[in-house]
Amino acid sequence: MGADAQADGFQVTFASVGSKASTVDAGDGPGALAAVPGDSWLGIGVGNLGGRVQDALKQIGQAGAFAGVNLDQLLAQLKAQSGIDLQADLLDWMGDAAIFVRGTSVGDIGGGLIVHSKDPSATQRGVARIAKLLRRQGQTVTRATGNGIDTGFSFKVSNGIEVFLVSAGDKFVAAVGRSALDAALSGKQTLGDSPGFQQAASQLGDGLKPSVFFAMDPVLQLVDSVGASSTGNFQQVEPYLKAFTTIVAGGKRSGDVSKGRIVIGVK
Repeated sequence: MGADAQADGFQVTFASVGSKASTVDAGDGPGALAAVPGDSWLGIGVGNLGGRVQDALKQIGQAGAFAGVNLDQLLAQLKAQSGIDLQADLLDWMGDAAIFVRGTSVGDIGGGLIVHSKDPSATQRGVARIAKLLRRQGQTVTRATGNGIDTGFSFKVSNGIEVFLVSAGDKFVAAVGRSALDAALSGKQTLGDSPGFQQAASQLGDGLKPSVFFAMDPVLQLVDSVGASSTGNFQQVEPYLKAFTTIVAGGKRSGDVSKGRIVIGVK
């Protein structure tokens, strides 16, 4: 691991040699991150989400076998009780995915999860079964329409916050707030087209592409919109927060060498 400080920020580079290669397809997490809404101030891309979860479950199952826990039985019980087959209804169709958060005021803040679907028909079945499960539990479920939605629904959680789960073409979107859903489905302005993101991504160098992105200015605008910026505690840390611009991180693997870098920009 090594660190380097410059006038416009500092970076941490790390590498490991001889680590065991994963048998799971890595997918394209950076591509998923670049496709989130362009005004997102936080984004995390994950390649091949379904494959990674399946691999994690496999490892958990192997560890559980030593502790007398049968993961297959637990998943069978889940299917019997909920009607949802975790493998067929969710994991099998999940490809590259990204989490995003956007908004600079209480009225427009929101975010969600965008997953590329490898089988839109299976995605639609999974969404319908989740809706059925929520209804059985007494949750009020409302059909979601518009913006190319093939099937989907919404429900409200605490404080009246509306959550959407929809299938639209080859996308599955779980979003908090209608504006976040519309932004995720439109695809007109993506984070990859944002000059701020492009500048931050270029700082990684060595052919690395970002899988994590964070911008400070929109967060400060959000804090100011809720009046928190006038509190004494925040005023003490505000000058330090304003000094930061973006944080971007990415990594890649070549043979038995894994390399990553985090770049923190400052004014």
